Amino acid sequence: MMQNPGLLAANEPVRSRAEILAGNIERLGVTNALVTSMRPDALAAALGACFDIVLVDAPCSGEGMFRKDEIAVREWSPEHVLACAARQEQILESAALLLKPGGRLVYSTCTFSREENECAIERFLSAHTDFSLVESRRMYPHSCVGEGQFMAVLVRAGAGEFSAALSEPTGERIPPFEAFWQEAFVTDLPKAMLLPDGRVLILPEILPRDLKGLHIVRAGVLAGEVKNGRFTPDHALAMAYPASVFRATMPLEAGALMRFLAGETVACNPALSGWCPATVLGHPVGWGKAVDRVLKNHIPKGLRIR
Repeated sequence: MMQNPGLLAANEPVRSRAEILAGNIERLGVTNALVTSMRPDALAAALGACFDIVLVDAPCSGEGMFRKDEIAVREWSPEHVLACAARQEQILESAALLLKPGGRLVYSTCTFSREENECAIERFLSAHTDFSLVESRRMYPHSCVGEGQFMAVLVRAGAGEFSAALSEPTGERIPPFEAFWQEAFVTDLPKAMLLPDGRVLILPEILPRDLKGLHIVRAGVLAGEVKNGRFTPDHALAMAYPASVFRATMPLEAGALMRFLAGETVACNPALSGWCPATVLGHPVGWGKAVDRVLKNHIPKGLRIR
């Protein structure tokens, strides 16, 4: 919906889940995301009220998952419901601190208990008079798509302006990356940052002005790595853009496609040379390197399909 302008900050306190989140964002072609792994209160303290919209996908007792998740059934208890409600109250407090005046706060759970849904919203509104309820809705398996969930949309009074906590990043000169971009892409060179370990990040158009207090998993697109003066592209770079921005691509069909997805080399157009993405129906699926009529495979081993 954002079409990649602006900043999409995605936070997951559990680091292992945050890594999975970053991988999902890469495969979806999201280029404007900042993925962090922090407690909500620490994130609010670091950034303040700088967002137009805040979505709270709150941890809950998971009653909406009972039909397909036996673990959710075993873990349920009245005490667990109350513990979730207390934690949700704390998360909502942090969410309120991150929202600009005039912004919208969306609260969602996959449970049915009033303590975690309507009551949570009622408690929040009674403590925050500058917020008002736009709409709340319960969704059940028999009447909607999904196993069942609750959502509420709140709006904060006032009118927000661009936050001083956010700014346009300046980027830096990275000659090996710049040379690669000119060879492989037809679009303007993006703003990028070279990390101490040699990794290169293509930055979103907006970032927090001060990154020191943030536990960052990923900022923008992991473009690749500079090693011994040469740039090697990362899989995420191929997935982040449509085929139209590359100077050359290698369309694959049927058998060649399955061999490439399995990690094998495939025959390619004799005119191709160097890095180019393999595509399916116009969508990149991974990097290949054309050498002597052969497209060498550079899909990461963990993503290959056997």
